[in-house]
Parts: sequence; C-alpha cells; structure tokens
Amino acid sequence: MKKIFVLLLIGAIISLVATGCKDNDNNDLESNVVLRQSSVETTPNTTLFIPIDEGSGTYHVTISNPKIAEVSIAVRESEYCLLIGTKEIGEAVITVTDGKSEISVECSLIVRDAEFRFVIWDVKHAVDAERKDVIEADLRDNRPFPTGSRIVCSIDTEERSVKINDSDNKEILSGVLHTEELNTIPEVYSMIPPDKQVVSFQRWNMVFEDRELAYDMFLIKGDLSTYANMFISFYHAYFYEDLTEYYKSKYPDAGVKGVVRVQVCEYELRI
Repeated sequence: MKKIFVLLLIGAIISLVATGCKDNDNNDLESNVVLRQSSVETTPNTTLFIPIDEGSGTYHVTISNPKIAEVSIAVRESEYCLLIGTKEIGEAVITVTDGKSEISVECSLIVRDAEFRFVIWDVKHAVDAERKDVIEADLRDNRPFPTGSRIVCSIDTEERSVKINDSDNKEILSGVLHTEELNTIPEVYSMIPPDKQVVSFQRWNMVFEDRELAYDMFLIKGDLSTYANMFISFYHAYFYEDLTEYYKSKYPDAGVKGVVRVQVCEYELRI
C-alpha cells in the first residue's frame, strides 16, 4: 500500500513539473516584443538601427507609408534591430510582429527637414546717447522675443522656412528666410564685440505674414552649452541689430550716437 502511495505521489509531482514547464513555454511564447524606441524623428537619406530588446528572434516588419522609408530586420553587434532607411519627408507607423507569439509593437516615424535651432538665452544692448537711460528703458521694455524662445530654420529646402517658437516650443511666427553675404560690418557692433572667435557671418532676412525682421548673424565658436535644455553645443549665434537710426527717429532729442542690440543664442544642429 505504501509503495502504491509513493508511486502515486511521484506521479503527481512529475505531472506538476510537466505542467509547470508547459506554462513556462506558453509564457515564453506569449512574451511581448519590445523596441528600445517607440518613436523616431529624423531626416531624409538617413539610416537608423533600433534594437529589439525582447522577442523570440523571428520578426516581421511593415510600414504604413513605404514612400518615406524602407524597413527591415537586421542583426547588429549580436542583437536584433529594426533597420530604417529614410527616403523623403513624411510620417508613418512601423509595425514589428513577433513571428512566434504574433504579438506586435508599433513605432512612429517622422521624417522632416534638417533644422538649425537657436535658443535665445540672453539679450544685450549698448547705448551711446545723451539721454541714455531713456533708450535703455525702451530696450528693456521691448525685447524682440522672450528668453528661451527659439529661432528655427530648415536647411535642405531651396526656400528656407523659418519659425519663431516660444520657450515651450510652440510656434509664434512662421515665414521664409533669405540669407545673403555680409560685405561690411557696422562699426557700432564694436560696442558689443563677440567674446569668442567668429566662425562666419551672414545677413538674415526673415519674412513673416505681418512683419519682416533683419539681423546680422555671427556664428561664434563657444564653450559647452550653458542652456539647461539644450544638447551639448560648441557654437553660439549672435543676432546683431544696428538700431541707431531707429532711436534717432524715435527720440530726436535724446542725442543718440549709437545703439546696438544682440540676441545671444545657443546653436544646435538637429539631425
């Protein structure tokens, strides 16, 4: 009788172990496929690898808008990856499906123009006038844009777009940017000289629906970024304005000799 009981007990244990193994197999089979990134923003003619962190090792991939990118599965540095090769501007959803569990995960793709971004983190001015206090008060009260605003312009398009975004990156203005060679530098700019080496300079004309803005843009070799929300940058941009004639007209009795304003920006090339 004892032998029968022992045999029955052993059989029950074996049955439980076998059942547990089957459950584990099912759990492995139903495990999610996990991408390291669920969204991507990039530019045309770019190749990207997104690692697949979890899955069976067998995958199928599709894209909702094949005009903007080609997608496939690749092995890179011994790990499975989603391979994306972008072609043109647009948006799409990429779906990666595990070949065993048939569980899918999506990754949103946005392909846009490369952009220059300049974050305004300081505004400087210098005044040479008999009634200097009046001019300086007006400059303080009439800043072009709040600190933290962004000047954003496209790189690749023939007619460059330009936007002014606020500190929350919401669009304030949208228009077209025209650049031209800056042949002469106004002497008044020496009132606020660049604090580092000048790499290049251009005349920037921004045409918006209700206004036009003109700046002389100096690209300055700088240090590491001092703006908390920026990527590390080795350049600054100084947007100069010679406001001498403007303030001579606005305050004819102020004895204005020279007025210059500079918007000091962190420079970032987003690609």
